[in-house]
Amino acid sequence: MLGAPTGEHGEDPIIRVLPTQPEPLWETSEELALGSPEPATYVIPLAADDRMVIAGASSDLTSAGGVVALDQTNGRALWRNPSTFLASDCALSRDRRLACVASVSDRQTEVAFLEAATGAVPATATVRSGRSQIVRAADGFLVTSVLYDSVSYRATTTLTAFESDGRQRWTQVLPEQIGDPALSEAGDVIVVGDTEAGVRVLSLPTGDVLYDSAADDELRGPGGAAGDDDAQGSANTWIRVAATGTGFAVSHTVYPRRSLRLFDRQGIEHGLLADLELPNGRPTATEGALLPVRGENKSDRPIAGAVSTVNGKLLWSVEGNIVDDVSLLGGRYVGVQALADVGYRWTFIEAASGVAGATIPMSTHQRYKAFDGTRLIFEGDEEQDEPGPRALVAYDPQSGEQAWRLKETRDADDVDVQIVGPYLFVLETRSGRSLPTMTRMG
Repeated sequence: MLGAPTGEHGEDPIIRVLPTQPEPLWETSEELALGSPEPATYVIPLAADDRMVIAGASSDLTSAGGVVALDQTNGRALWRNPSTFLASDCALSRDRRLACVASVSDRQTEVAFLEAATGAVPATATVRSGRSQIVRAADGFLVTSVLYDSVSYRATTTLTAFESDGRQRWTQVLPEQIGDPALSEAGDVIVVGDTEAGVRVLSLPTGDVLYDSAADDELRGPGGAAGDDDAQGSANTWIRVAATGTGFAVSHTVYPRRSLRLFDRQGIEHGLLADLELPNGRPTATEGALLPVRGENKSDRPIAGAVSTVNGKLLWSVEGNIVDDVSLLGGRYVGVQALADVGYRWTFIEAASGVAGATIPMSTHQRYKAFDGTRLIFEGDEEQDEPGPRALVAYDPQSGEQAWRLKETRDADDVDVQIVGPYLFVLETRSGRSLPTMTRMG
């Protein structure tokens, strides 16, 4: 892989419509777009919206490089010159502003706030808390910095929120090992957590702690008060958290007991559902008001379903032999993943109605990636040893038919396929005399 895409910016990933086999729309090279004085090995999309693509050049996958804004329709440079700020990650805010980060050491990151129209840098800030990434957070940005202890190898995460003009809103140093943030802009919350260390929920506007599992005296299974075996981090219990468009949800499992609690944007609890849990161990986020859940019914059969965070009710459920995972796909479908004799069976269900669509077999190497408004796009190969980077495959969730498959068979060190923002890209590295290129597909 040539590098990971930047983090999601608080909404279910929906890309531009791709009804048929993707074809090249435009291509740009390091020389054409960035004119870098140092030979770049990669040109990578760092951020994108409906107007522009922010492209970055780098000699390797960890160092910062020059950045430039490109017209998303034709790939032409929108700035006269690349930015003087060398960046490793960028984000575009909802109010049309740009910010980028560059980690200058293991303990310090520089943040630049750029004019999206010109690339000028009117404001900068310094975050002294580890290597960082940046994502959109409504009309502003969230910088996540992670510092690893060289002795214990444990991580400390610091979250710093900025206005889009560079003014710092707030900063929070999280307890050791708690991190992996996910945010909902509609819900105005950020959720963080760790399967052993617990979970926290922060207000997106203020950084105030709305919920802390370590201080929650109400953690209990449906059957009664928590005992010694119910402490978070013990072998038979886990706590999970999800941000939603209406607030957040926390599930507590002391197997076989489960409970799901719903909270509003202010951290006030307004719902409790027994025998259900959030399916994902890592913190997740959606801009909508539906949550995928799993649990057991009165016959002790495993079920998957969807809960409304507005009225606190289980809207529908389906039984499965072994429900391995339940995911919200593009905000429109729930994907129920069950073990099969070989690989998995994925069933696509309309999230609001519970009407089942197609069930299709997939390999253990395939994972959901994005939604184009009609088709669900999965990343991964059918066999582990297939050459090149992982394939992208688009499925019709109603019929299960494959709409298209994009697979590069060249070495994964030379080419990669990425989805960043609403667009699909093919990236080629510098090879011999050829320049690194970035191609937008459509």
